[in-house]
Amino acid sequence: METLGVRPETTVMVSDSETDVKIARAGALQGIVLVNHGHSARPVATLGADAVIKHLHELVEGLALTREAQ
Repeated sequence: METLGVRPETTVMVSDSETDVKIARAGALQGIVLVNHGHSARPVATLGADAVIKHLHELVEGLALTREAQ
């Protein structure tokens, strides 16, 4: 974020793991979108993301859901 000159509150992480959810929350990011086929022992839907998507083409809708979670 620093390299790109963006602030955490305007950043959304797209990822696939519980660790990344924790990082996004600790960094006070605007939101986190997880793909449901990630590297997680727990079901991705239970990890606390703002949105869960199955395919990349669902990302735009997932990003909209992160705003609703605010």
